[in-house]
Formats: sequence, structure tokens, C-alpha cells
Amino acid sequence: MIELDATRIPTPAEMMEILIPLLKKHGRIEQAIRENQARAAADTNFDWPWMAARLLEETGRVEEAMHWYFRAAEAGSPRALSTAVWMLRKLRRTEESVQLYRFGWEPDGSIAVPWRALPKR
Repeated sequence: MIELDATRIPTPAEMMEILIPLLKKHGRIEQAIRENQARAAADTNFDWPWMAARLLEETGRVEEAMHWYFRAAEAGSPRALSTAVWMLRKLRRTEESVQLYRFGWEPDGSIAVPWRALPKR
């Protein structure tokens, strides 16, 4: 469990670490997912889609979580790609995690197909 420090505001990741167990305990994860998705759709800040992805991941909705990690990456999240790779690896979807790590996302949010840069001629 994370310890709060009264001298600084927690990061969104730290807040989710505290919030997810509380939401689960009180049966409010679905409500939190809906609210985060609504905020993510209306706001350009990457924290909202990232938090929606974390909540979806926690409920086992991996494909939806991948969509929201992609949205977070598009909005500028520096940790969205690595978190999505880690999630796939944790779920033993090794090939997908390696492919996402190596080649990233397609513009539509799917995992990019393997490609190779050709040398200049």
C-alpha cells in the first residue's frame, strides 16, 4: 500500500493504487470506468484515458484497456505503451507484448505488424 505524503500531490498512478481497492471493495468500479471514459472523451489530458485503462485492466477487460492505453499514448502519456506491454506480459500474451514493444501501435490502435527499416541506398 502506498503511503501518502502531505507535502505533495500524489501522481495519478499513486492515486489509482489507492483508489482501485476502495472502488472494488464498495462495488463501484463500473461507475468509475464510465466516469473516466466520459472525462477522457471530453478532455485532452492523458491522465483520464490512462486511469480508464487501469480500471478496465483491473476488471479483466483487456481489449478495452488496450484501446484506452492507446488513447492515453496519443494524448502524450509517457507510460501508456510500457504499461500495455507489461499488462500483456502479465497475462502471458507474450507474442503480443513483444510485438507491441518492438513495433508499437498502428494509427487505428491495433498492435503494429512487424516491419523492418531498409538501409539507405
